[in-house]
Amino acid sequence: MALVNTGTIRLTARRLLQLLLPVLMPSWRFFDSIGPAPRIDYAVFDEGDAAPRQWRPLALAPLRLSLGSMLVRLPYNAPRNDMLFLISCCERVLDDEQALDVRARAHTEILRRVAMHAHQTSAIGPHDDATIRLSFRIRQVRREHNALIEEVAYEAGSFTQSQLMAWDR
Repeated sequence: MALVNTGTIRLTARRLLQLLLPVLMPSWRFFDSIGPAPRIDYAVFDEGDAAPRQWRPLALAPLRLSLGSMLVRLPYNAPRNDMLFLISCCERVLDDEQALDVRARAHTEILRRVAMHAHQTSAIGPHDDATIRLSFRIRQVRREHNALIEEVAYEAGSFTQSQLMAWDR
């Protein structure tokens, strides 16, 4: 019967903990800087309207979660991943250094997801006619002292449902 060296076990457990801790508690030093946070608003309006009357925030995540829901979402959180993807698309649209095709793809992706959200929340019905238009804007929110400052950084043109359906094909 071979004896196990307790020093080796301690060393192995210590090494395992050193490898596991950065995964469980990641460092935030990878950010170069923290800039304004993009937020997406959308509007549904009639073709006869010159401009949208009411902007609605695109909120894909629930406002409150129970402890059980938080624990279930810990290993996999699809709505949060989707929102993070939309934030990266917003950053691409706003970044002048990005290639035009990259910005156009990001713009299209935001618009597709806003349209899906508008359909899911019944802001746009499945049989609305071609006069219903959809638009989105990107607001940037930043903190100055104790106040939140919001400014519209980008406003997309408006699109009809038939234009949106053509993109999905």
